[in-house]
Amino acid sequence: MFHEDLNLYKQKKFRSYNFIKHIWDCIESTILFYLGILKNQIVTITYDSSKVYVTITCDYKTYCTDVIDININNILTYCENFTIDININFQDKKAKYVSVENCCFYYYSKEDDDGLIEFTAETSIDYKSFKKLKHTFILCLTLESQYAISKNFVSLNLDTLKTEIDCYYEYIFAYARLKKISLYDSILRLTYLKKINKETGKHLLVLVDMLGNKNEKRTT
Repeated sequence: MFHEDLNLYKQKKFRSYNFIKHIWDCIESTILFYLGILKNQIVTITYDSSKVYVTITCDYKTYCTDVIDININNILTYCENFTIDININFQDKKAKYVSVENCCFYYYSKEDDDGLIEFTAETSIDYKSFKKLKHTFILCLTLESQYAISKNFVSLNLDTLKTEIDCYYEYIFAYARLKKISLYDSILRLTYLKKINKETGKHLLVLVDMLGNKNEKRTT
């Protein structure tokens, strides 16, 4: 059910939250800048080979084509064929929302396929509601990226309880960090919101108890 080496839950190198948070930190200022000058825009973000490519278009005109080097000690940077494709459609509407149309890790069974994450969302936000996009972005991609880590470096079989617990542990870890609450409260809240099922929540509570106070800290 759990990894025999509990350090796998605590080492940043084998966890996806820090990886996705780093990508977000690299693109956040660019998205905020164009949010202030464009009413409707399509933001395309692609991670490939330790680089992030950001393209922003509006009314068929390109306003941004940035390339950002990703410098982080994470196991996913060792994947030569791992890609994240992100498409966010920004709308100018009164209602403030973030609607995720798709976020999933896809892969072939062959060993040399590192997999692809596709993330598609529509949103209408402003500076005050910008945190909604940030949290949705990090939470969704953290979960799917942990599946990528499990597939490529821990186990080729993702259809196991051990893999599910591993990935959802990272999900509740990310939620706890973003909401600034404990892992215990994160599990209870996400179970109540039906983001994780009750059985998975029970297993996660056991894991958090096994990890003890050290679960709040991660090593490099």
